[in-house]
Amino acid sequence: MTPILAKSEAAELIVAARIRKKLTWAAIAEEIDAPVVWCVAALLGQHPVPAGQAERVCALLDLDATVAESLQRQPSRGIEPGSASDPTIYRFHEALAVYGPALKELIHEEFGDGIM
Repeated sequence: MTPILAKSEAAELIVAARIRKKLTWAAIAEEIDAPVVWCVAALLGQHPVPAGQAERVCALLDLDATVAESLQRQPSRGIEPGSASDPTIYRFHEALAVYGPALKELIHEEFGDGIM
């Protein structure tokens, strides 16, 4: 039995196909009727994609069913260790380090202790 394609490999195929077809992330999101930020995160492997949307993405990008199958799997969320050195991602980490405790206090004040 062939293993399911890793989400990271599926993401690489999606990015390559998107670039070669000269499609924007917004165009792909519109095609699958999803918010653009969610769409990009999902196609980069951070969310499971419902079957219908996964199939539409693969049809749009001329990718086979192994990519659609991979997109539907539950992810291991987070960022890869090397991406923390990317300047944009580092600034997001910095912003969270600066404002995280304040946001936590406001969430607890407004909604109480627990998962937000």
